Amino acid sequence: MKFQKHSQILLAVVFIFTAMSSSIFAANNYWNGNTGNNLWKTSSNWSLGTPVAGQYVYFDTVPSPGANVIIDSGTAAACWSIQGLGGSGGQHGSLTIQTSGALTVYQAIFGQSG
Repeated sequence: MKFQKHSQILLAVVFIFTAMSSSIFAANNYWNGNTGNNLWKTSSNWSLGTPVAGQYVYFDTVPSPGANVIIDSGTAAACWSIQGLGGSGGQHGSLTIQTSGALTVYQAIFGQSG
């Protein structure tokens, strides 16, 4: 009986740590705009490919500060946070979500990062 109680506690701790790990170990994904099409869903526009729910997204980086990013129709985008749409060096960016496009941000941080 005592063993079962300890197993349940250990299982609960493992579950909580696993649920929190996406924010603890989140990767930084930087917009580079390499393709020039400004689409969020284009993998080569990002340093780590198209962002996923556990990633921090940054827009205020060289070579494309002040990026104008588009989440086009039918795209369901997600990330942990968005930083840097305020741009750097006085350049401001934008994020456009077209009809039937969607963006889920789990921790919203807009404006300049760093």
